Amino acid sequence: MITERTDVAEDDRLIIEVEASGIFGFLADNSSNDFDIVEDGTEASALYHLVENSGEGVNFEVEADDGIGNQEPTALELETEDEGDIFVLIDNDEGVFYVVVDTSSGDAFDGDLEDGQDFDVEFEFETDDDDRYEFGDGPFDGGAGDSSGANADAAFPYLGTDSDQSVSTEFTIVEPAAEFHNLDADDNVQIEAGEDVVLTGETNVAPGSEGDVRVRNAGDTPSFLSTQDAEIDSDGTFETEAFDFGDRAVDDEAEINFRVGGSSVTDADGIFVEEVEDADDEPADDADDHEDDHADEPADEPADDGVDDEPAPADDTADDVEPEDDGVPGFGLAIAVVALLAAAMLALRRQN
Repeated sequence: MITERTDVAEDDRLIIEVEASGIFGFLADNSSNDFDIVEDGTEASALYHLVENSGEGVNFEVEADDGIGNQEPTALELETEDEGDIFVLIDNDEGVFYVVVDTSSGDAFDGDLEDGQDFDVEFEFETDDDDRYEFGDGPFDGGAGDSSGANADAAFPYLGTDSDQSVSTEFTIVEPAAEFHNLDADDNVQIEAGEDVVLTGETNVAPGSEGDVRVRNAGDTPSFLSTQDAEIDSDGTFETEAFDFGDRAVDDEAEINFRVGGSSVTDADGIFVEEVEDADDEPADDADDHEDDHADEPADEPADDGVDDEPAPADDTADDVEPEDDGVPGFGLAIAVVALLAAAMLALRRQN
């Protein structure tokens, strides 16, 4: 399940989607999968070589705003060849590629990820002011005018002179968090003492992740332990499978733990009741830390750029870039329209 959002919970998978053509041949030439990348994808290092080849005029950066003094900002480690850290998927028919990042990997970024860390994302086609791209000795050994080699001047091959195209956006790394519904005045989760009991709540963890809720005794309540799977929906709410608490007594106390992938996300106190009152079904005030993570109010309709028929999220800062049709056969609009949905997309959390 993929969900658009701009806050990314640590350990989730981040997907950056870019609509851009004219680069897949280079990626294939530098990939261990050759032209099978269309079906199988490729390691991030293929994209790294494209960016490092200055003459091709393609720039892609994912950097945090945490650079201080001589300290370089934390950045996406595109040079990695481990497909488990960063993976690039290709949709040649639609002219789109996806950079899939496992944020739980210590090697996906060249620094540590921290709660509240803001990242800037930019994708650019760079051109020369005066000269168009010319081929050098090899198929990808060219640049502006007659330049070639490692120090070639940038000139994206399928755009005219002085016609740079770029987009940028942002995302934020946040700590995984969750809250339960049906809190009483003392912030205890009300649990019905009966059969077919379902517990619900909200979380900023990616929809589709494998979650579960564990309920056990607390205080003087006789010992018990019960665990049920919890499904995380696209709006950030979660709901457990049915518990059987028919043997519990009213006013028994409980400890409740919401977990994802075997790791604890949050704990809460619970109290067994005869019937759940019409209490606050909305998250408590301290949910402000991640209430925007599952906001589903759409922003203005995005430009018709062919990336996604769904509206961008309210916090999406992607800019629409109007292309310049330079009349190159087989290219034109598709290569110049670049739409990047930073982080506003999350896929399945890493499964152990």
